Amino acid sequence: MMRTLLAAIILVAVSGAGRATALLPEELLAASAKHVPANLQRQAEVLAASSRSVAAMGAFDTEVYGEGFGRFDGYYNGRFMEAGLIRPFRSMGGKLYGSYRNSRGDFPVYEDEYYSSTGGTLKIGALLPLLRDRQIDARRVGILDARQAIREAEMQALLTRVDVQRQALRTYWEWAASGHTLNVYESLLKLAKDRDVGMRKQVRDGSLAAIFLTENAQNIARRESLLLEAQRRFQTAALALSFYLRTSEGQMREPEAGQLPSLDVLAKLPRASTFSDTLSVVDRRPELRRLDAAIVRAEQQIRLSGNELLPSLDLKLEYGYGLGSAGEGGPSRASEEAVIGINLSVPLERRTAKGRLSRARAEREALLQRKRQAQEQIVLEIRRILVDLDAARRQVDLAEKEMKQAQRMRDAEVQRFRQGASNFFVVNLREKSEADARIRYLDSLKAAHQARSDYDAVTVNEQRLGLSSGSG
Repeated sequence: MMRTLLAAIILVAVSGAGRATALLPEELLAASAKHVPANLQRQAEVLAASSRSVAAMGAFDTEVYGEGFGRFDGYYNGRFMEAGLIRPFRSMGGKLYGSYRNSRGDFPVYEDEYYSSTGGTLKIGALLPLLRDRQIDARRVGILDARQAIREAEMQALLTRVDVQRQALRTYWEWAASGHTLNVYESLLKLAKDRDVGMRKQVRDGSLAAIFLTENAQNIARRESLLLEAQRRFQTAALALSFYLRTSEGQMREPEAGQLPSLDVLAKLPRASTFSDTLSVVDRRPELRRLDAAIVRAEQQIRLSGNELLPSLDLKLEYGYGLGSAGEGGPSRASEEAVIGINLSVPLERRTAKGRLSRARAEREALLQRKRQAQEQIVLEIRRILVDLDAARRQVDLAEKEMKQAQRMRDAEVQRFRQGASNFFVVNLREKSEADARIRYLDSLKAAHQARSDYDAVTVNEQRLGLSSGSG
């Protein structure tokens, strides 16, 4: 008894280990989101845009400089060195600078600014724009533009990922429906072959004419042809699905026939949605958010062009202090000093700036109209998909009723045939009608799931598309 029980347990364990686990949409979506090349390409583009943002920040890097020279021949023997740093301001333009200067020897009068105290001269100063470049300048626009470029790349990546997941789901339901369609034709062929065994016995007994075997053979050949076409479609769907179903290393993986989900998975439809549920997500569409980023970039160009129309008025503040005693340049070059200066530049014709401003405004208006058109198209697309989804659900109900009626008609006709009240020709028609109704039911389920996939994509339902935590 114990040996028999142990053998049974081992047999069940071995058979269970060899059975493939059903492939569910969640597993497929996780693989496609992580490994499909189109998604990886968009991720790389986001990283590239981030790198451009870092490069734009470099316009405000602190700069260290140094210079020096010495005369080794001639009337003057002056030697000079200076080192300093420049720190640009990000908030209001301009810059802060500081330096240390030290000199020895004599300099001609046209170079007397090189003189320093015996311990050198320290200087600190700031240059502040009062009109042009105060609120905005090319450096700050470069940073803002790079940030919006990242946003555009992110939205393009999201748009690609949504479309990949939508196509993955549509391909999945095509594969699942074609697999169950294949099962229908296999069952239909099995019925004909099983009937052939019984009919041959009846022919041998003399209770049935041999011509019925010929008719059934013709029926078997027709059903074998249908089965062959169903096998081709199932294999083609599996190949298409392998593009989205990936291994952990990202290689394409064709699903096994044993991974076909049960009919219960195919028959389970998500709840219906209404148009009022979708209005709040229209502005979340990646296309619109990408256009928003482009509009912001155009507005920054408008601000920059308007800035270029302003006069340049810069305030300069500088303070110098000599270390040690007076140097060879005398006390006039060693005393403490504070300087305030003004630089003024007024553009006259400003045609370049005016042309850029006009172009930037036109580009912004074009983007605003593109966004408006995209919003209207998205609303219409949602409405159309909701119509398709509602029609698909209704078709599922009708196809299910038709399938159940066809099943009852087939069972009744088979019973009549066994009682001798019907004939083979009618039974064959009933079986074919029942199979056709079952296939129409499978097609309606596939259409409903694919319409729902389109709806989830158009409403950017990241959870149902497997693009967020807790998706499923």
